[in-house]
Amino acid sequence: MSRDKGGDVQEFSVESGEFIRVIDVARRLGVSQTLVLRLLRSGALPGFKIGRCWIVHRSSLQNYLAKLVQAKDANSKTSTPQ
Repeated sequence: MSRDKGGDVQEFSVESGEFIRVIDVARRLGVSQTLVLRLLRSGALPGFKIGRCWIVHRSSLQNYLAKLVQAKDANSKTSTPQ
């Protein structure tokens, strides 16, 4: 971890790419940080908090997206007129 002159943490061990910050999750999903935080707090998107910062494991984001795709596929199959 590095700290800026004010003592705030600038980055944490995300160099390996295993963990993703909220801002990066929001950018990848094309949604607001507020929505990502709401998903984290509700448990819909698994993550954990270090101090005031939430982080998400890469595999948790991939699993969340896979569930969304499965749900969308299931809904499209049931709503298709025959």
